[in-house]
Amino acid sequence: LPHNQYEFRDSRGKPVRVLVTRNVYGDQVSVLAEILAKEKGIRRMFLFGNAGSLAPEIGIGATISPKRLFRPAGMKSEYDGPSSTDGDVPANRPDGDALAGLSGRRPALPWMKGYSTQAEVHSVFSPLQESASFVADLQCRGVQVVDVEVDPFLDALEDLGAGGFQVRGGAYLIISDQPGRELTLSDLFKTEPLLGESRGRALDLIFHDLDISAPGGE
Repeated sequence: LPHNQYEFRDSRGKPVRVLVTRNVYGDQVSVLAEILAKEKGIRRMFLFGNAGSLAPEIGIGATISPKRLFRPAGMKSEYDGPSSTDGDVPANRPDGDALAGLSGRRPALPWMKGYSTQAEVHSVFSPLQESASFVADLQCRGVQVVDVEVDPFLDALEDLGAGGFQVRGGAYLIISDQPGRELTLSDLFKTEPLLGESRGRALDLIFHDLDISAPGGE
């Protein structure tokens, strides 16, 4: 598993070890999550990747905090949003609700106001589904953001919980394309240079959620 490990300290001075690995595609997320939990002992995971916007008000570079998920089968369920004040809420609830897996984030600091936008997300099996008619249908249903990994990530957390591995999860998505608005996946080479600041904001949010406040080491 290609990865890098970093050491930090939290606000109490305790060590925090962070493992960073490359995001994988779609249903490969579940395999990666299983390796991280069972072989690496990871108990807190963040999914951090790109997504497409179907809403005119959510532009390229927006950092999205998912609040509701349209699953591929058409089921619509709610997450607990990032307003939760309990940083120790387990991802895997006894009722088996996988969508509870993104709860337990810390309230954002005042200077982080506007860093992220809550939005509805539709997880698709493949971006190749994004035909004009498919996009138009999603827009009619009020879908704001399209992604490939959130649904299998939540399923993976649920499966790990059922197997006795309690893992807390979080997700931040960065808008890199706008299907139907002449900025599709084929235009990523145009939008990629615009996303650096957005990724910095998302990392600030992740570090805050982890209570990281200083470099680690001696």
